[in-house]
Amino acid sequence: MEASGIVRRIDELGRIVIPKEIRKQLRIREGEEMEISTEDGFIHLRKYSPMDRLNDCARQYADALAQSTGQIACITDRDKVIAVSGMRRKEMEGRAISKEWDDAVNGRLTIVAKQGEKKYVNLSEEDSFSSQIICPIIANGDALGAVAVFGKDNRMALGEGDLKLAKCAAIFLANQIN
Repeated sequence: MEASGIVRRIDELGRIVIPKEIRKQLRIREGEEMEISTEDGFIHLRKYSPMDRLNDCARQYADALAQSTGQIACITDRDKVIAVSGMRRKEMEGRAISKEWDDAVNGRLTIVAKQGEKKYVNLSEEDSFSSQIICPIIANGDALGAVAVFGKDNRMALGEGDLKLAKCAAIFLANQIN
């Protein structure tokens, strides 16, 4: 565990302020829910993601989506990749998403784009694909993550069928949270 050297007082209601620098570093936004747990005398705070409950379901859906499209399927929450199929799973799962990806999810944007187009959004700093479909997962009015289908190469363009499958996956996963 990394000590920050920052000390805060608890107020009369039991509240403590998480410093702005730490909130920015961990992308903790105003109004987000935090999960609180204790272990060995420590209090642990963790960003709460309802998508964490769906890891197994998301992985199975990503596998089915990749098999049916012949492309790469990826499911993210608001911070990281939670499931991927059609490429290096161990390397990708748990990887932080880019700020522009998070902005697209927050904006509830469905994106269909080829690499090089203005609306194309990188998943992370290291990755770029020939084309992409991104469909936000929206449950109870909140954008919780996204389902994405990535084109492996320029020879197989993503089509209307791929878009419908990605939208179906996003709706299905949102319904699992409700």
